[in-house]
Amino acid sequence: MRGVIGGLAGTLAHSAVMAATRATGLGGKLPPKAITDEMLESLGADPSEPTRVALAVANHVGFGLAAGAVFGAVQPPMSRGKSMLAGAAYGLAVWFVSYQGWVPKVLGAMPRASRDRPDRQAMMIAAHVAFGVALGAVTARPPAADPHDEFIDASNLDERAAEAAHRLRYAKTPLAEPPITES
Repeated sequence: MRGVIGGLAGTLAHSAVMAATRATGLGGKLPPKAITDEMLESLGADPSEPTRVALAVANHVGFGLAAGAVFGAVQPPMSRGKSMLAGAAYGLAVWFVSYQGWVPKVLGAMPRASRDRPDRQAMMIAAHVAFGVALGAVTARPPAADPHDEFIDASNLDERAAEAAHRLRYAKTPLAEPPITES
């Protein structure tokens, strides 16, 4: 479930990067829309533009949730920082496999990333890194503490120090042998 929630957070971050880039006039047609339009055409469907946009959003969010679920299922326990780095690498892998692989090969919805508009691919790389970083931040599971590690609870440190001093003062067994003196 953590992966699904992370996938949603990642998809929101991804979408924010795409929206910001599009607001500057860069990137051309957004890939989720291009992919959805191609899928609809291959099915012979011709819904209205608002329906196409709604389907593109649903496809985009669904794919993000699924990608997040996969990451969450295989991610080992790690710190938040490492998880965010692993998420960024995962986001780049999703970009590469999608836009250099199945999207152009299977769907024919877009050209391969290496043959596409550089501004769109720069946007998509940034968006997938944002996806992965947000995903990793949400799915981070720090490793379980080793029960053999010392953990000092600073909230009662004075009490613990006083108790230790009391034990030392009134110990029945001396801590060290008395010094040897010559007689």
